[in-house]
Amino acid sequence: MNSPPAQPPSPASASPLRAGPRPQELTIFLSSGDDALDARDCVEGLVERVFNPQLRRTNAPFRFAVERWEREAAQRNQPGEGTNDRFVRMAREADMTVALLLEHLGPGTREELEAVLDETNHQIKPLWFVTPHTHPESDVATFLDEHADRLLHEKLGEIGSTESWEGIVKVLLARTLDAIYDGGEEVYREQR
Repeated sequence: MNSPPAQPPSPASASPLRAGPRPQELTIFLSSGDDALDARDCVEGLVERVFNPQLRRTNAPFRFAVERWEREAAQRNQPGEGTNDRFVRMAREADMTVALLLEHLGPGTREELEAVLDETNHQIKPLWFVTPHTHPESDVATFLDEHADRLLHEKLGEIGSTESWEGIVKVLLARTLDAIYDGGEEVYREQR
């Protein structure tokens, strides 16, 4: 004798779906000039296509969110706030500021970096992409020399080189591991 086919549980007897806790969003602000579009794309691509999918897959309690100044440029400022004031605020409020530096250091990027350097517990990681044509006395070299006692930086190859990819992954991986082992607190702090 055949038994009747199994019926799905009635709505009254089904267990309710429960959403787990929403993962914490750790913000990475990309401080850079117009010349670093490719570098910003590299960082965001790694976050969105490599790191966040793996964090989701392993049910990590956090995800990364990349903030790029060019997305924010068209938004309305707070009363009394200039455009770069907003970017400085965003850099200060982020969990980590990654500076993507080539040869030229514009006044906006300089202002963002100096602002976060003044914050005692802010995470900042400058990545300097050097080409064979980079002048040893460029704006970036001068800025990094001026702040050498307070700011550690990575000197990488050209954007898109193996060395540059490795440097970007190193920063993101260090941030990931620190967030896992420290619960998202005190991650990648500069020693001052």
